Amino acid sequence: MHPGLYISAMVITFVLMIVLACCDSVRRSFPVNLILLMLFTVCEGVLLGTVSSFYEVKEVMIAVGICTIVCLGLTLFAFQTKWDFTAMSGILFVAALVFMCFGFALIFIKGDIVRLVYACIGALLFSV
Repeated sequence: MHPGLYISAMVITFVLMIVLACCDSVRRSFPVNLILLMLFTVCEGVLLGTVSSFYEVKEVMIAVGICTIVCLGLTLFAFQTKWDFTAMSGILFVAALVFMCFGFALIFIKGDIVRLVYACIGALLFSV
C-alpha cells in the first residue's frame, strides 16, 4: 500500500549493509554498532513483511519452516570442527547459476510441487 515505506526500508538496509561491511570503526564501536544492528533488523522486518504479504500464508509458512530447520541444523553442525564447510565457494557459484536458471524456467512452469522444490533448493543454496 505504501511503496515509499518499502523503498526507504530497502535503501536504508542497503546503506547499512555497506556501512557495516566496510567501516571497521563503526562496526566495532559499542553503542553505534548495536543501534545500526537494531535499525537493520527493523528495516529487514519491514521488507520481509511487505514482500510476504504478496504470497499465500501456506507459502510463507513453508519458507519459515525450511529456514528454521536449516538454521537449527547449521547451528548443530557448527558445534563440531571436523569438517570445513567454508571451502565450497566454487560449488556455491555453480549452484547459484543453476538456481537462477531454474527460477527463470519457473516463469513457464506452473505447480505447487515445483515451487516447493525451488524453495528447498534456494534454502539449501543460501545456507551454504
